[in-house]
Amino acid sequence: MRKSLILICLIFISISHKVTSQNQQVINKIDPLFQNNDLFLSKDSSLDNIEGSPFLTDYWNEGIITTKSGTIFTDIKLKYDSYIDELLAKKSNRSIVVPKAMVKSFQYKDSLNDKDIYFQLGNNNIYKHQIFEDDQLTITKTYNAQIVKALPKTNPYSAATPSKDKMLINAMYIFGYEDGTKLETKGSFNDFYRKWPKQKKILKKFIKDNKIKGESDEDWIKVATYLVDKD
Repeated sequence: MRKSLILICLIFISISHKVTSQNQQVINKIDPLFQNNDLFLSKDSSLDNIEGSPFLTDYWNEGIITTKSGTIFTDIKLKYDSYIDELLAKKSNRSIVVPKAMVKSFQYKDSLNDKDIYFQLGNNNIYKHQIFEDDQLTITKTYNAQIVKALPKTNPYSAATPSKDKMLINAMYIFGYEDGTKLETKGSFNDFYRKWPKQKKILKKFIKDNKIKGESDEDWIKVATYLVDKD
């Protein structure tokens, strides 16, 4: 525990960033409190032409980090970068990317939306947001931000403002079953119908009666709870 505490303290004390004026403009626009080098130095997009953000929340949230050794850090601010799948931490005026080698899980409360966010580090070294857990079924969610290139200007004589490249965050739901099988879906109920063909009719009725569209975590939690209770 003492070694972990010393390690994270040394990281915060020693962190130092040197930025170019070009990068600083993008940093100020997307996240003025942290320089995400892998994003801002990327060749995927023109650096001063990105609209959107790779962070689940653009603001810092009070959170907790649990290390693999069992040490728990509180009184720390967190945000999650879905572009490079990294946990960012801030204490006082210093910000760092927390080394994955030391993280078991982290959690924070999304203060703006009043939601508890809980992430675990999976076996594939990717952070997974757990939204439902039962003996028969678990639901985790992964995020992956990508830069979508702007459409080229079709009329060279137009005075319209050129389109910008956009940073979009995609989500993938992963359903884990007690028999060890897994199902990955971006949000299609057809995936459920294939998994539970005998319950397709009543599942369709439940989804229709409850006006579930599959557009939120709450929708998938309702469906998962229904399936577990009916099984």
